[in-house]
Amino acid sequence: MPIELLNHQVPQVITWFNNFVGFREMYSRLEKAEAKLISHDFASSTLNKRYFFHTHYKRIIFRNRMCRKIRLEENENYRPISFAASIRDAVRDLSEKGRARLKSQILDALNPDRDFRAIEHEIRVYTHYRQQGCKVTFADLEGIGNHDFNVMNGDFEFEVEAKTLSEDIGNLVSTEESLVFFDAYKRAIENVPSFRESGCLTYQLRSRPKNSYSLSTITDNISNFLRRAPTESQYGDATLTFQRRDDWSSLIQKRQFAPIRNEIASQHETQNPHAMVVVGHGQAVMFCVKGNRPLRLFRGIRERLKHASSQLSGDLPGVIWAHFLGLDEGDFKSLRNEAIAGQNNAFASFGRYVFGSKNRNHVCRLRLSGEASAVTSNNKPFLIGMSKMITQSGPAYDMTSNVSKYDAQLII
Repeated sequence: MPIELLNHQVPQVITWFNNFVGFREMYSRLEKAEAKLISHDFASSTLNKRYFFHTHYKRIIFRNRMCRKIRLEENENYRPISFAASIRDAVRDLSEKGRARLKSQILDALNPDRDFRAIEHEIRVYTHYRQQGCKVTFADLEGIGNHDFNVMNGDFEFEVEAKTLSEDIGNLVSTEESLVFFDAYKRAIENVPSFRESGCLTYQLRSRPKNSYSLSTITDNISNFLRRAPTESQYGDATLTFQRRDDWSSLIQKRQFAPIRNEIASQHETQNPHAMVVVGHGQAVMFCVKGNRPLRLFRGIRERLKHASSQLSGDLPGVIWAHFLGLDEGDFKSLRNEAIAGQNNAFASFGRYVFGSKNRNHVCRLRLSGEASAVTSNNKPFLIGMSKMITQSGPAYDMTSNVSKYDAQLII
């Protein structure tokens, strides 16, 4: 039977989820994530996406306590509540050991140094197959395999491994590491109060250090650069550049902040996820961190897919479901349309890689998916509202192997 939830049942689900995970343990992690965002005191869409669940589930808890209506049609409510409802459904068939492991995984994923979206994707995969009427077993939680799920579609059984492909794959600097650079920039601004220009400041690296990135070294580099105010300078393995934007300064004087924020947001999304934005005190600065080497995206994704195939047992037909974090619905659909049209694009390359090795001939299907843009009406809902059925279903693209030792016909 598919998972269904009525509007009036939402408070029950929230209460159940809080009790299952452990309210105090969960809430402390939500507060730590919020404190981390506040402490950095800058706008970053990458961090906002990463801590989406933390931010919005904390608000849901507050609204639930105040007996305020929680509108499921809004994505910031739908995503956390659908996660909680799916966990409640999953727990019913889990052993005590499986329940304990699931609780531990959720709390671990809520830690600020982790990415909660990975477990969100796993639960979304579980929900997909449950909505199709399949029996789904958590293989890893129950200790019966290294993969995520065993799925029964009638009498046909197959295995599924869920993987996320984050914005950090192939990048010289991870999201967590970029925070060191952002803190360094804030300190440098305090060290050099005379710097009042608006524009784009870029910190470009040629290689990774042997150990961790040094906050003091990065702060000194940025401070020296701001004092000298050149357009470009070299500091060891780093190059700093500054592109002055007098038009931003002019807009700030007129108190017209929206055009600046919109342009910076556009550049942030299309050019570099590791960027912070500071607008105020008479200036607007977009500070970016990036690597000088070519982005090793393909290599990183292939390694993830290879690892996913090794987690499948090989004794049953296998499915790898890889989800792109940060790739919006429009961009995903463009890549999907190219693949459907037979163009030799990224999706086709990933399929050839997975299916092209005899060591992976147990993999029947590779499913790629992207972020959903909104909650929509649907005839196969996850949540049922009082007057209409709603769901959230992001774009996906399936590739089926022609050389697998198994038949993928009954895989859904």
